[in-house]
Amino acid sequence: MIPKKERLLRIKERLAEEDYVSSKELAEDFKVSEVTIRKDLSELADLKHIERTFGGAVLCDTAEQEFSIDHKNILTAFRNMPSQTLKKYKLLAAKALEFVEPGDTLFLGSGVTCCIFAELLPKNYNLSVVTNNLSALSSLIEKNINVFLVGGEIATVTGNAYFSSIADPGEYLKSICVNKAFTSCYGIDTSAGITVESIISSYIFKALPNIQEAWHIMVTPEKIGRVGMYKICAIENAERIIYLDIPESFRQHCLEKGVALTKAV
Repeated sequence: MIPKKERLLRIKERLAEEDYVSSKELAEDFKVSEVTIRKDLSELADLKHIERTFGGAVLCDTAEQEFSIDHKNILTAFRNMPSQTLKKYKLLAAKALEFVEPGDTLFLGSGVTCCIFAELLPKNYNLSVVTNNLSALSSLIEKNINVFLVGGEIATVTGNAYFSSIADPGEYLKSICVNKAFTSCYGIDTSAGITVESIISSYIFKALPNIQEAWHIMVTPEKIGRVGMYKICAIENAERIIYLDIPESFRQHCLEKGVALTKAV
């Protein structure tokens, strides 16, 4: 059996390379029980090195944010994240891009995944984008995309929040129709549904089920099973969840509710 100290080190090294590890795979690789691995993960979580998820673990948010940030360019600071940290967001954004077609009118949410999604959008698709994501604005304008900016919140990688408007953006969205919405969220849970952490974001998210034909949600493993302060709606309001890894119970719930699942690989 591999000594505990070495196991902990190797788990952290694995996460630095792969972003997510499952308890089952670790138990098989280290030839120990899943109970032993769960204890290892709990110890690393207590030290703030990792964050537990359903069936495994991801790097802790604080670990992901250990990089230099130029506060003069706070809206684009996400580009300075370590390459391995950005990798999971790029995988999700690239897969989501497969559902964009020429002539689409899109709603684009805030967050790092949506910023990268904006950078990947093609120039010649004659797209229109409604967004509250100031960090994605320069990428959208550079591609000659028609942009309609909604007042709202911009959450930065430092955990701060900046507001482009104090007005209720939900009122503005009542007059908007888009055929596809692409967002992330704070948490997505079989009981609590789709949740966010800020009141401004909740105004925007609560309007989404009524303004779009198809809602695609991009989620990293740590968001599955996590519950934010503000409940938006049930999971079945989304047409598709684009994911990296999900527990079987969550998969079954989505299939029962008619929500499509697409793995980003």
